[in-house]
Amino acid sequence: MADQPVEPVYERPVAPYAGAIWVDGDWGYSGGRYVYRRGYWARPRTGRTYVRGSWYHTNRGYTWRRGHWR
Repeated sequence: MADQPVEPVYERPVAPYAGAIWVDGDWGYSGGRYVYRRGYWARPRTGRTYVRGSWYHTNRGYTWRRGHWR
C-alpha cells in the first residue's frame, strides 16, 4: 500500500519570459516508490488551462493523478 509522500519545498525560479505559466511538480512511480519531479515554466496553450495533479485514496493506498492541460 502506498502512502502519500510529502511534497518537497523548493523556491520557484523566476519566470524566463512574460506570460510564462508555472506547471507544478509531479509525482512518478519508479522502483516501488513515488519520486518527485520539480515544476517548470511552460508557454500557455491557447484556450486551455493547466489542472494541477492531485492525490486520491484507493483501497490500496494513495495514487497520484497527474496534472494535465484541459
